Amino acid sequence: MDTLSSPSDSPIHIVCLETMHCPLPPLTLPTPYKISEYRDTPLSLIAPRLSTATIAITTVIPITPAIISQCPSLRVIAIWATGTEWLDTAYCASRGIWVINCPGTNIEAVSEHALAFYFAARRKIVELDTALKVREGGERRGGEWMEKGTLTTRWDDVGGAPLSCGQEVVGIVGYGRLGRRIEALCRGVGMGRVVVAGRKGVTGLVDGEEDASTIDLIGEEELRSMRKEAVIINVARGGIVNEAALAKALTGKWIAAAATDVLEKEPGGRGTTPLLPLDSEVPNLTITPHVAWFAAQTMKNLKAFLKEGIEAWVAGKPVNVVVQGR
Repeated sequence: MDTLSSPSDSPIHIVCLETMHCPLPPLTLPTPYKISEYRDTPLSLIAPRLSTATIAITTVIPITPAIISQCPSLRVIAIWATGTEWLDTAYCASRGIWVINCPGTNIEAVSEHALAFYFAARRKIVELDTALKVREGGERRGGEWMEKGTLTTRWDDVGGAPLSCGQEVVGIVGYGRLGRRIEALCRGVGMGRVVVAGRKGVTGLVDGEEDASTIDLIGEEELRSMRKEAVIINVARGGIVNEAALAKALTGKWIAAAATDVLEKEPGGRGTTPLLPLDSEVPNLTITPHVAWFAAQTMKNLKAFLKEGIEAWVAGKPVNVVVQGR
């Protein structure tokens, strides 16, 4: 690929659809360019904002074939994240559009979040914190601990006292860089045995990418086959663990606990998922709003990878290529 040339009256137009996750890094390009950046972009404005774009930058805002067909100047879609499963890469290839991404930028943060989830779920950290701080009827009251003298009874419905790290069997579904990093952390805190995929054991950590082969990878059948003390942790993508089945498993006490950083529909809230029903609570469940990736090092990595990716493509030496265009 030759260095991209651009007439002085037609500079490269770089459009970033969302900067709310990370600010754009400064770019150094050998050809004239202009940047249009937006904190966020509603669906109705994606096509208009990309109508004259040469390079589109997005994190989770979808750029569909219907939108691409309205963008005659589009040459590159830069995914400001690792996952590209939501993008129709075959269509991009058919249109000669390059797709680049930022792989592995959040490995440390997501793996540490997974481990934090394990302790939160196994030790009921959030539940017990809430039990001590909750206000009843708007008034400060003594609370459950003062009334009962102990809250160890909170584990009675999930098989009794929680397992310690040395008693755990950890099954990791997905064994790329993230899976290997999670394995290292689990071994580092003394977990008894770590296995990769397939085993329906005590603690399951899900870190694979979502695609047609992984949708509903863990459903009712798999959850019913697990031991009562099992904990499910999902730091991958929503939909890999079937949400209705997981809610049923937790409510029915088939497994001890679950924690997830991702939902099938995001942003999520009450009524958008079986895990967050409008008029009840799913027990023994910890949810965070897709922030496992967020860390100072991740932000540094994202800026560096995006800068490198765009500058390398303009220089005719593309890197982190998902789809090779024309």
